[in-house]
Amino acid sequence: MHKTEGIMRTMDVGERFGRRAPQPNRSTVQGAHRWLVAAALMVTLGALSPLVVQADPAVTDLGKPMERYVDPYFPLSGFHKVTFMPFKPTHPTLLVLASQGYDTSSIERWPLVKALGWFGTLTNVKPTTFSAKIATFDLSHARYHSRYLTLVYRDLLSVNNHILHKMSKVEFQLYTKYVRPFTASTQQQDPYALITASNGQGTTERELPLLVFGRYLSTLSQQMISGDFRGVPPPDTPGIIGGKEGAAYSFRQIQDALIRGKDPEPYAGPGLVEHVNGEANILGAIICHGDGGQPKSVCGRTSIRAIERHIK
Repeated sequence: MHKTEGIMRTMDVGERFGRRAPQPNRSTVQGAHRWLVAAALMVTLGALSPLVVQADPAVTDLGKPMERYVDPYFPLSGFHKVTFMPFKPTHPTLLVLASQGYDTSSIERWPLVKALGWFGTLTNVKPTTFSAKIATFDLSHARYHSRYLTLVYRDLLSVNNHILHKMSKVEFQLYTKYVRPFTASTQQQDPYALITASNGQGTTERELPLLVFGRYLSTLSQQMISGDFRGVPPPDTPGIIGGKEGAAYSFRQIQDALIRGKDPEPYAGPGLVEHVNGEANILGAIICHGDGGQPKSVCGRTSIRAIERHIK
């Protein structure tokens, strides 16, 4: 007997018929393995998706630019060309003299921050309400980097009307000429009234913030009012006929509204999104007019060009 006859050997079907069974392709196996891993990962992520928290937007993120019609009555809002202009920097510079306690300053910071973002980067900015009033930005330690313009920002007065910054000679001249305190009869509480002369009967068009760029100056927005930043009470609210104000929107409510391009709810105010974007466009056009029309991505926008037609 042959010595191998007593050894049992397992034979597959292919060997019995004189051929080897087909072997699986290695790349096919690896591909199937990767597909299974990917499928398992997708199932896992799907199960965890409700637990994923979306990151908050940057403080200065106020949404995309909005094309808006030009107001036929106030195409430049509160900006107008002045003859007396002692502020003559060698580089395009936006000067802002504001107050922490004035609603007019609080609302103006929203279009200011948005417009500045088109020309550069604003950092060290914090949200605040300055004594629980209208939500706004704290720019007291802000830094601005831009190829096109310089920002000079001053909060002159604190919430309690304490002097925060001593003005330069030029700033004081501008303040005295264009924002000089009202007469005593108006009961305007302003520490600078002690060192500046009265300007006769005051008007509501002379108050902080003061914005200056080139020969254009603004002391009061004609686009926005503080009511834009407050909710309108429901119709059945007692006292609404007497002009009762709604609660002020939070910083996040205002920011979300500007990012979405839709006024806050419920009881939205009269055009917060439209008015802030309109004021930002006007400020952008003023800057474009004075910096040689740069950058083109900003100064070439339809709304900016339409506003510039009103700048002489």
